[in-house]
Amino acid sequence: MEGPMNPKRVRMMKAASREIAAHLERAIDSYRLHLGAAEEKWGFALMIFNFNGAEFTWISNAQRADMLKALKEFIAKHESGEATMTSEEKN
Repeated sequence: MEGPMNPKRVRMMKAASREIAAHLERAIDSYRLHLGAAEEKWGFALMIFNFNGAEFTWISNAQRADMLKALKEFIAKHESGEATMTSEEKN
């Protein structure tokens, strides 16, 4: 990603992030209740970025420090081959 971020694109990405995050929160709560895990707290982070530009934003239901810690742990485990997490990619 090169060049300066386009403020208009960043604002649009942030608005989309907030809308998607609200849907994620409702879906997560529904699944937790269905699983009988209402007392558990599940976290999420949504990253939105421009494949062709510098724009990037993210939103999470966790505190920034907790989310950054989780991301660092995920990257370290992924790079070491320890990751037991699943992911779905669209290529």
